[in-house]
Amino acid sequence: WEADGVVVMKGSGKGFPVGRPVGVVRWALSTTDERQVPLTINCWPEDEGDGQMNVNIEYATAREMELYDVSIKIPGCASAPEIVEIAGTHAHDAREETLDWRIDCIDASNTAGTLEFNIAQRDADAFFPIVVSFRSKSLYYDVPIESVVSVEHGSAISYSLNKALSIDEYKIA
Repeated sequence: WEADGVVVMKGSGKGFPVGRPVGVVRWALSTTDERQVPLTINCWPEDEGDGQMNVNIEYATAREMELYDVSIKIPGCASAPEIVEIAGTHAHDAREETLDWRIDCIDASNTAGTLEFNIAQRDADAFFPIVVSFRSKSLYYDVPIESVVSVEHGSAISYSLNKALSIDEYKIA
């Protein structure tokens, strides 16, 4: 790949399986550098007294990416929260004791958003770790695919291409 920009199967005796999707190129990023992550989350639980907490959570994007089906799961929510402000929607899961903040799409039109709620809770640490998930067609490095050719004959082969960003784990502790 590095020398001539060509990707081939490891065993050149085998061809690509026909009629089945095959992952050809995978790239991973593991970082604690906030400038590299597509979405930053800040959470400020404030003790209001009498066992009540006011929680402010904000998201912001640092990269020009479109994120879809964004889910920000906040633990420590045994009782139903009183929503003060929300960009998006929410669902409370009493069994899991989580509040799921959902945003359909984060893009250039909504690069930041807020969720504020009040809840019966005495422990500010109960709201962590926050678990984030999303999907995106935007990639960190968009590898251009110019063509697909037969190794044996050099002739063009028809192909389909699916690019996706997936997350193994995204937690805010």
